[in-house]
Amino acid sequence: MRRTATLLLLLLTTLCASAQNKQAYLPNFKKGQTVIYEHLLKKAYQRNSDNTAVDGLELYSPFATSMGRFDLLDIVRMIPTGDKISSKFSLKVLEATPYAYIMELKLIDVGLPKELRRSSDAKDFLNTINLVKGLKLRLMMSRKLGEWVVLNTDELYRQILTESRKRELSIFGGEDMGNDEEWIAEMQGINAIGIFFYMFVPGFNTFTEVYSLRCEEGHREEGELKEEEGSFKFVSDVTKGKGREMNLKMNMDMYSSLYEPDNDTYVSNIDSINIDSIEMDYVDVDTIVTDEEDSLLYDDREGLCKVQNVIDVKMDKETWLEKYENTVVINYPNGVGTIYQVVRRRKN
Repeated sequence: MRRTATLLLLLLTTLCASAQNKQAYLPNFKKGQTVIYEHLLKKAYQRNSDNTAVDGLELYSPFATSMGRFDLLDIVRMIPTGDKISSKFSLKVLEATPYAYIMELKLIDVGLPKELRRSSDAKDFLNTINLVKGLKLRLMMSRKLGEWVVLNTDELYRQILTESRKRELSIFGGEDMGNDEEWIAEMQGINAIGIFFYMFVPGFNTFTEVYSLRCEEGHREEGELKEEEGSFKFVSDVTKGKGREMNLKMNMDMYSSLYEPDNDTYVSNIDSINIDSIEMDYVDVDTIVTDEEDSLLYDDREGLCKVQNVIDVKMDKETWLEKYENTVVINYPNGVGTIYQVVRRRKN
C-alpha cells in the first residue's frame, strides 16, 4: 500500500511538473490589495450494502494532502469521515516587489473538527484560537508564494504571553508563567506560530500551493485507463480570459490496491487461532489454524480500487485565486470514500 501510494504521488507530481507553462503563471499582487478567503475540508464514506454513511473512519487520499505532499503536522489527514475543518482568513499586501511580497495575514475564524471539540483539550484549543484571532502576522513571501516566513515573531510571542496572562490561559500556566525570554526562545525554536497556522488554518497553505499548479494552455491527455494496478489517465484543460484570468481543470483516474477503511471486525467467531506472523499496518498471515473449519471469518480488506481526483481552479484578472476545488473519490469494494476541499474568495 505504501509503495503504491508513493508511486501514485510521484506520478502525479511528475505529470504536474511536466505540464508547466514555458512562461510560469506568477501572481502580480499590488500594494494595498486585501482579500478574504474561506476554506473547508470534509470527508465521507458510504457503505454499498445499505447506502449508509459511516462516520469515524480513517480515510486517506492516495494523492496525499492538498497539493500532493505528506507532512506529520497536517491535521487534514487526521480528520475522520463525517467530520470537517473550516477557516476564514484575510491577506493584505503591504509591499510588492519583483522578488517578494510583504503581507499581513489575519485569522478571522476556525471551525474545529468534532473530534477536537469533544476532546478534553477543547477549551484550550478554543482559547488559543480566540487569542490568535487578535494577532496580525507580517509575512515575507517569495514571488511564487512557494516559501514564506513570519517577520514579527518576537512581537507576536510577546503579545501572546501578555494576553495569556490577562486571560489566565492554562496552556501557558496561567499567571505564573515564568520568564518571558525563555518562553519566547522556546516558541521561536519550535516555530509555534507557523505550526499553529499549518495545523488549524490549512486553507492558507493550500492558497499558496495552488500557484504551483501550472499546465500548458489548451487540452492535454496522458495514459490509458485499464482495470489493473497502476493504470491511469490524466486530462487537463487550461483556458485564459481577460487580463491574467485563467481556468484550470485537471482530472486523474487511477486503479490502485487499497485497504477498505471499515471498522468491522477483521476476525470473528474463532474457537482458537494460531497466527505465525502478523505485521502491523497491514496483516500478513502465513497460516491460520482453527478448531472448526467454518469458525473463522478473515478479510484482509485490500482490493483494486478506482480512484478519481478532480481539481478545478479559477484565477481572476489580478492573479488572485478566485476558487480552488479538489475532490477525491475512492471506489472501494464495499463503499465509496470522498474527500472534498475548497478555498474560495469572499467579497470584502
